[in-house]
Amino acid sequence: MTTVQSRSRCVLRPSECWEKLSDLSLADRYVPGVKGQHFVSQNRTGLGTSRVVESSAGELHETVIEWNEGSGFVLRLHRGEGPPRPMREATFRYAIEPDGVTTRVVLTMTYAFGLGPLGPMIERLARPAMQRNVDRIADRLVRFWETGSAEPDLVA
Repeated sequence: MTTVQSRSRCVLRPSECWEKLSDLSLADRYVPGVKGQHFVSQNRTGLGTSRVVESSAGELHETVIEWNEGSGFVLRLHRGEGPPRPMREATFRYAIEPDGVTTRVVLTMTYAFGLGPLGPMIERLARPAMQRNVDRIADRLVRFWETGSAEPDLVA
C-alpha cells in the first residue's frame, strides 16, 4: 500500500468547512477532471452514500466507508464491485481539523496496484503523479470553499 497526503489551510471556521465538505454533490467544483456526478444510493450523505463521478477517463464509483460527523470521511474508489483497474484497492480520505480560528484540510489517498510482483514498483512510479493530483485537489478545494467559485480545469 502507498499513501500520499496533502495539507492545506482554509481561512473558514471548521463548521463552515464541514458544511461544504459534507455536501457530496460538489466534487465537480474542485476535483480536476470531474465533469459531474450522480448518486446511486438513496442517501446523499453519511455512511454508505455512493456516487458515480464522470470524467474524461470514464466513470469511477465512490462509496463512503467511514463517516466522522464534523471532521471527515473516507471514500472507497471502485468501478462497479471491483477496484479501479489496475489497482487492487484505493481509498480517499477527506479530513478537516481545527487550527485556531481557521481549518487545516488533510487529504489522503491510499492505493495498491495488483499486477503481482510488478505492483509495488508501479506504485512507486505512480507516486509523483498521485501526489500532484492530491495536491491539486487540496488547493482547488480550499479555493472553492473560500471564494465560492470553481476554477476551470487547465491542462498543465
